[in-house]
Amino acid sequence: MIRIFIDTMFLMMPFQFKVDIFSELDRLFGNYEACISSITFKELDNIESKASKGADKSAVKAVRKLIEQKNLTVIESNENLVDDFLVENAEDFDFIATQDKELKKKLKNRTKFIVLRSGKYLENVL
Repeated sequence: MIRIFIDTMFLMMPFQFKVDIFSELDRLFGNYEACISSITFKELDNIESKASKGADKSAVKAVRKLIEQKNLTVIESNENLVDDFLVENAEDFDFIATQDKELKKKLKNRTKFIVLRSGKYLENVL
């Protein structure tokens, strides 16, 4: 089964860009395991505490609900940031779903990525 790690900001995309990332992942892969790190919850807390708009706070709440609804696999980690976790564990996943340019540079040639294209659909890239 294909293992896909979804970073925190990627999880926010359904509420920012109105893209159903899970329908798109189904379209691309059919059968897959979607994973997040336990650090994701800390990052969501930080986003929520810094959010100046009610929309951002609402999006964080919606992401938490989405994580539960989609039954994402949560991988325990003692790292401080999801990026640090991925630098250490990228090889454990077939794809990393991220839009983070810096993270993609750090992981170049170590994994494949899933990215949002044209604000509408997901695409897997090397």
